[in-house]
Amino acid sequence: DQFIFSPVFIGVFMSLLVTLEGKPSLVVPKLKQGVVLFIDRELAIVDTVPVFEFLFCPTEAPGSCC
Repeated sequence: DQFIFSPVFIGVFMSLLVTLEGKPSLVVPKLKQGVVLFIDRELAIVDTVPVFEFLFCPTEAPGSCC
């Protein structure tokens, strides 16, 4: 689901942010400039966090830790 919804939500968030800054004419250039970078970084974080999570929280007893 991260590969499907993440690009959509990042695009919507960036568009809304630029529009609320009062620069709606810059939405398309900002999306072209930054979406790939943001998606790349976001997926790197999303894929890295569970690795550390499962190192400290055993999967046998999910309710006993964290």
